[in-house]
Amino acid sequence: MKKLVIVLVIFSIVFINCEQREWNNPYDTGDWTYYLKIDNIDQIDPDTIELQWSFNENNFDGYYIERKTNDNKWKKISGLIDKKKNKWYDSNIDPGTEYKYKLYAVAGDFISNSELVSVTTEVTLPEINTISIHDISTTEIICECELISNGGSSIERQGVCWRESEFSGNSDYFLDNNLIYDSTNSIYSITISDLKPNTKYYIRTFAQNYKGISYGNVLSISTEEVLIKIEKESETLIAQASFTNNNNKNIIEKGICWDTNCEVSINDNKILSNDNIESFKCNLSSMSQTENCFIRSFVTTEEQTYYSPKMLSFTPNEVFIDSRDNKLYLAVNINNQVWFSENLAYKPLSGIYYTDYDDGFYYYNWTTANSACPEGWHLPSVQEWEELTESVGGIEFAFENLGSIEWGASNSSGFNAEPDGYYSRNQYWDQLWGYGSFYWTSNYNDYYYFGYHINIDEISTEEYSSTSASDYYLTVRCVKD
Repeated sequence: MKKLVIVLVIFSIVFINCEQREWNNPYDTGDWTYYLKIDNIDQIDPDTIELQWSFNENNFDGYYIERKTNDNKWKKISGLIDKKKNKWYDSNIDPGTEYKYKLYAVAGDFISNSELVSVTTEVTLPEINTISIHDISTTEIICECELISNGGSSIERQGVCWRESEFSGNSDYFLDNNLIYDSTNSIYSITISDLKPNTKYYIRTFAQNYKGISYGNVLSISTEEVLIKIEKESETLIAQASFTNNNNKNIIEKGICWDTNCEVSINDNKILSNDNIESFKCNLSSMSQTENCFIRSFVTTEEQTYYSPKMLSFTPNEVFIDSRDNKLYLAVNINNQVWFSENLAYKPLSGIYYTDYDDGFYYYNWTTANSACPEGWHLPSVQEWEELTESVGGIEFAFENLGSIEWGASNSSGFNAEPDGYYSRNQYWDQLWGYGSFYWTSNYNDYYYFGYHINIDEISTEEYSSTSASDYYLTVRCVKD
């Protein structure tokens, strides 16, 4: 009898333990996947997906969640979730991405999963950053940019935009001044050129996907400016130069560099200034006095050397001061013709003229121009212009040798022609700037007054009807008698 009781007790214990073991694994008793169900999946904000589920069993340990994205690999993205909870948040998501989820219930060593659910997150605007601006020169800067996120969509265009006034809001400022970066790199550099010297600029990155355009943070900088002009103190030529130093650079060396060749840098002749100020002078008496000289000022800092954008060209012993207004003119000897290497800037006591140009020179009608040159100089004839053209290699090479470096030519002659255009007066003033140089000549007949036109692809004599010539205003270069 005792043996039977003992056997019954042992059997009961084993039976109970087996029942308990089987209950700890609810999936052994039926298809519990059917009952373990994710009821709802939703993106509740740009950074979060919410999962909600239901499960009517209590005899298990908890849950965990797996996720799969575009790489097609399932990854466990949670620890053991309390079985009393029926909600979980995924805050590690990207826009425009499909996410697939499975929910698992855990009972000891046993697990079972829910059916697969998925959601595709919304595409957002790109996220970008204007990192820094460096290598600031007189007309150029380098901007470092970063594309942090494409917003879940391909980038249609990205780059930088800039303006001289502050940005306000997120209007389409990229339409003002912009450079497009054509690459898929997330961090990139863009060089912005052709800026104005000594000017403050506001700069920001932008990027566009099909959702729209977004802008990065705004940075502001001021470009530098190096200026130079020639003065005469007693009988000594002086170069007066200045440097803005808007970015508080440590100046190592400053002065002027010069050569009889039109390509001038600090590797050529230098005249240094010991002035401890940003405006400085250099005595030019050591320069060659009878040869055509090319000169520009420079300032060397720890980072780079800044040059004056304008290259001056002149023959020192031909520099001329107009006694009428004490204006100093640079002049250059070209094949035994001595020409002004800058436009006439004399304001006549009478006549018709016009100016609104920062450099201060004047545009004259033909009658006023014919008597505008100072004593000892005259308005050149068509023949003298043609002789000048032939002396620099003819029409084919005239622009290259007569045009200024700033205009894209070599200016090997030192003449320094600029694309100053002309003014016409019809019902309104109209300046055709950038269409070349238009100079008056002394030639005329019963029908026309003649000018001389220098442009990149054209050297020609221009005819202006004698009945309307007073409505045209051209620049003047004087030639020595």
